[in-house]
Amino acid sequence: MDYVNFITSINPVILAILLVVLLAGAYSHWVSH
Repeated sequence: MDYVNFITSINPVILAILLVVLLAGAYSHWVSH
């Protein structure tokens, strides 16, 4: 599976939202720990 083609085929806005959600989840988990 070519991740570069997969990522570029995704809408940049959707990708940005996913990144923010992942960062928020990781930060929340780190703080609660």
